[in-house]
Amino acid sequence: MALHVSNGVVGDIFFIGGLAAAFASLTAPVLSRIFGLRDAIIIPRIISTIALILIPFSTTLYLAAVTYVVYVMFRVSSLAPQQALMMELVGRGSRSTVSGVNQAARLLPSATATTAAGPMLDYLPIPPVPFTIAFIVNVINIALYRRFFPPNPKPTRGGVTVIE
Repeated sequence: MALHVSNGVVGDIFFIGGLAAAFASLTAPVLSRIFGLRDAIIIPRIISTIALILIPFSTTLYLAAVTYVVYVMFRVSSLAPQQALMMELVGRGSRSTVSGVNQAARLLPSATATTAAGPMLDYLPIPPVPFTIAFIVNVINIALYRRFFPPNPKPTRGGVTVIE
């Protein structure tokens, strides 16, 4: 479904999403204390993945904007616990390399998906195809976190359990 909104409105929605994501990032220490690092990654990603698949089915601009903002907020709020978990699992000498590889592994598919989504939305008869592909990738990502990262202890203060 196309809502046909101006570039200015889209920019406003992205701005609000960016602000919401920045403030949501500040919840990372609290989520990590409550759920532990692994689940502080998984739970926000589940919420963001549900919001993601709802975006193409939004029948009003308001609904589309709200689902987008929820998607961005919860997607971004899982990044700080993800970084903290990696830093716990990786030795001090390899942290920069692992962080760089992680960012590349996240940003390269995102850039490719953004480029591919335009033609998909223009030429495929089913508009939600890019969202469905992203939904499937996110579900796989969540399943991999559950499979390969055991639940970890909840930090007693701050957002990270420090192990030296």
